[in-house]
Amino acid sequence: MATGRTTDAGGYGEDVNDGVVVAVLAGGRSTRMGRVKADVDVAGRTMRAHVLAAVAAAGLDAIEVGGGRGIPDLRAAHRGPLAGVEAALTATEGPAVIAVAVDQPWLLPATLRALAAGEGDAFVPYADGKPQVTCARYAAGCLPAATQLLDAGLGSIQGLLAEIQTVLVPPEVWATWGEDGRSWFSADTAEAVAAGLGAFGAPGTLHP
Repeated sequence: MATGRTTDAGGYGEDVNDGVVVAVLAGGRSTRMGRVKADVDVAGRTMRAHVLAAVAAAGLDAIEVGGGRGIPDLRAAHRGPLAGVEAALTATEGPAVIAVAVDQPWLLPATLRALAAGEGDAFVPYADGKPQVTCARYAAGCLPAATQLLDAGLGSIQGLLAEIQTVLVPPEVWATWGEDGRSWFSADTAEAVAAGLGAFGAPGTLHP
């Protein structure tokens, strides 16, 4: 595999790339939540509905991966986000997919538009000391590396970033999108849902 290169993003493209699709990843076990996360109610709508509404508001198309809707993972169940990215890139013909998790109901349309206009093989916000890999853009050229990793039994999406040209988007850049970290806030437990409502208010609003 090629050696990955990681750079910081000083900005991003001006126009949303035609054909970029948002892949809503819903193939997890939901063990921490105790029930299917996509169907959990947050402020009167399911998490799935909130995520799809944000995608529509961004003017982008969505595909759902795993969870019994949309397209299935190409691998055995529960291989993680990397398998979802592989399935999405295989199913689409556009230049890239934006991978988001179904348990991120505070996803902002402006962030999706900024990601769609990103650059590199992977365009990934960096926050809380790590790449936010389930709120990131993956170019079609990532597919061979993703497949090779999965074939080798290496399912970490972090491993993919090490093999490709990864552009990390620092806080001073993603803050200019109007982002405050809510888009990748994972509501994977009932306690996290309550914490998100306290911090961000109902999804679809910018302030509590």
